[in-house]
Amino acid sequence: MDRITCMQVFTVVVKEKGFSAAARKLGISKVQVSNYIAQLETELGVRLLNRTTRQVSLTTTGFAYLEPCNNLLEGFNNLHHSVKELHQTPQGQLKITAPSTFAEIHLTPVLSIFKEKYPKVQIDLQLNDRYVDLIDEAYDLAIRIGKPQDSSLIAKPIGTIHSYLCASPDYLKQHSEIKTLSDLHNHQLIADTNYRSGKVWQFRHKEDGQCQSFEVKAGLNINSAQAVRALVINGQGISLCPDFAVKSHIETGAIKHLLPEWQAPTMEISAIYPSRQHVSAKVRLFIDEFSTYYQEQTKL
Repeated sequence: MDRITCMQVFTVVVKEKGFSAAARKLGISKVQVSNYIAQLETELGVRLLNRTTRQVSLTTTGFAYLEPCNNLLEGFNNLHHSVKELHQTPQGQLKITAPSTFAEIHLTPVLSIFKEKYPKVQIDLQLNDRYVDLIDEAYDLAIRIGKPQDSSLIAKPIGTIHSYLCASPDYLKQHSEIKTLSDLHNHQLIADTNYRSGKVWQFRHKEDGQCQSFEVKAGLNINSAQAVRALVINGQGISLCPDFAVKSHIETGAIKHLLPEWQAPTMEISAIYPSRQHVSAKVRLFIDEFSTYYQEQTKL
């Protein structure tokens, strides 16, 4: 028994003063109206309506039931509309997880833009480089680097990241020249352990397409692109660094891009969320805002 529907039919019968009129109002048959009322009365164990061939009237119990029934249905409708509005209008908490260094550079600027447009959204941004389970930890959205691993989640591509072999000018002055990938064996290496390839750096030659892997024996292993960048700038060694961490430093000359003819594989950036169905406005609009911002930045 659909109790809410039965209650709704009951209130319409009373308002329209008859089964036939109620049936026309609801767009259903008179028999269906009669069945709904019968189900409701059976459930309650009382007669709510007096029926004659000419009219329908409330019993004493029906009269006592009508007002609370109307109040309950009004509350139900208000709840329905408020939830619908919450979903369709950007408001409430938006819980996001993202990689630390990438988010500090590319995601935090979006927060100001988004908050200015949608002040009713409260953003909870958690920066970390571990894999976060969106369902178990109740996140609305994740920004992730690398090929999406969980096929049960929805992934929207945002862009790509390039990686560069990097060293500081001071380091290069004090150490032997680097002409080939094999020369790296003679140098101090720093590994960013966030790379999924682990302790193997992979490259493809820009001209002939030749692929080569380099096993990294690093003296420093760190799970932070920002920390790796700082060590590179301070002349502590050579590392493979994502462009978002070092691009501006390469442009200023604080970091040198080594062996540019050898290219590391690009990595995908994706916005990950739990389901394609009923995506809330706050999630959809934040993804759009971030995607637009990132693509504009990477054009420069």
